[in-house]
Amino acid sequence: MEKSKFFTLLRTLKAPEIPSFQKYLKQMHGGDEVAQRVFDYIRKFYPHFEKEPKLELTYAYRKIYKPATSMAEKDLVKSSKNLSNKLSELHLWLKDFLLVEKAHREDLEGQALWLRVLEERGLQSEHAKLAASHYLQTQAAPQKTTHDYLLELAASYAHYDHLPLTKPAVYDMQQCLTTLETGAEIVSLKMRCRMANINRQPALTKADNLNLVPASEKPDPEVLQEDALLLLYRELYQLIESEELEHYEHIVSLLAESADVLNPDELHGIFGYLQNFVSIQMRKDKQDVYLQKSHELNIFGLQHHIFTRQSGMHKRQFANIVNVACSANDFVWAEDFITDKIALLPDNGREEIKRLCRAMIHMFKKEFEQVKPLLSGLEFDDPHMNIRVRAMTIQLYIEQKADNYICLDHCENFRLMLIRHQKPSSGSVDAAFAFVRLVKVLLQENVTRQELLERVEKEPVLFMRSWLKEKAEQYKGR
Repeated sequence: MEKSKFFTLLRTLKAPEIPSFQKYLKQMHGGDEVAQRVFDYIRKFYPHFEKEPKLELTYAYRKIYKPATSMAEKDLVKSSKNLSNKLSELHLWLKDFLLVEKAHREDLEGQALWLRVLEERGLQSEHAKLAASHYLQTQAAPQKTTHDYLLELAASYAHYDHLPLTKPAVYDMQQCLTTLETGAEIVSLKMRCRMANINRQPALTKADNLNLVPASEKPDPEVLQEDALLLLYRELYQLIESEELEHYEHIVSLLAESADVLNPDELHGIFGYLQNFVSIQMRKDKQDVYLQKSHELNIFGLQHHIFTRQSGMHKRQFANIVNVACSANDFVWAEDFITDKIALLPDNGREEIKRLCRAMIHMFKKEFEQVKPLLSGLEFDDPHMNIRVRAMTIQLYIEQKADNYICLDHCENFRLMLIRHQKPSSGSVDAAFAFVRLVKVLLQENVTRQELLERVEKEPVLFMRSWLKEKAEQYKGR
């Protein structure tokens, strides 16, 4: 039952909206006593609907409809469809409630909806007044998302449509046109960035006429304040197409200057592209150039709360930040980060993450005796975290020159663990499989040093590539 469309929509409601919806039900559908009883029963389990045994269809039907205790199981299952039908009705009424709530709001979207009503009803005078006011408000809105630009685009056209056909009005028409072109370009560039990132689309043609700004040109501060998102998406598209460092540097500079005026969702999205770019370059063995940049990007993300948008941080992200800091040899910063930011993690598993991160610091500093007790018995419910623990354990045994059969035994156990987690496909799992394969080659010593180095270089995704490259360079082999 909890997988129905009604529950899918209901779980998106915030706590204050639950009684508001119940009030709406009583006002608009008060005569339907069954619907009232169904919702009274369901709301007791908000927000924990998943896997709640008392929301199983036949069980809930018994509690709400109270059929005769002598009813056969077959008849009960058949009758419980009445509850399914009522849930479908509740889903439609919940949709109506959310639409009514949005229409009543005094925000820009509520105004846009009312503008459409005025236009359809032919109330031209009222429509013209609201269109002019609505256009000015959309322009003045702070921290716009691409959705806000679409709203502004529609508002500019609605305002333009009522301007008098006289020369004095041409300036206002030009303002509307500029607004429309800016919004259209931002949305278009955002879509192009996503497509290029997935499919590696060819570079823009002259026909596209997007007036891309060269990376060397410093934007005017007033233009930056007004069209920061436009400048960023222009530059981001060029970065994805060219993979040139100057575009990356320019985006970082633009972000530093405009982060406070950007909508958090847009800032997060652009930041994600930068992370992806840096990761790709590092996998291409450009760590000397991009390792420090990855660390600096993480620091920027922390300063602007990008990693903590959901009032906390994922433990995998926490460990990655420490790993990058250690790779950049910024051990003091890594220690401070663990101490200062550990509270961002959920209480459950916090100590385990602290142990893992401290183990990483000691491993990078080659303080191997301090690593072993931190890794001993360390286990997570996240397979990606266990991948890091298993790989570091093998790394530790090799650094401490343990017997090959012990290391190979750990490799086999690691491989079997990866097999259990290889579906759905994951880049982390693929990188870990490659790690196991190359560690076995390293231990079995049946290839030349040059062959091992080439294998390390050619693996498209590889966990601990830098460390394996270091071991390959020290390798004697046959």
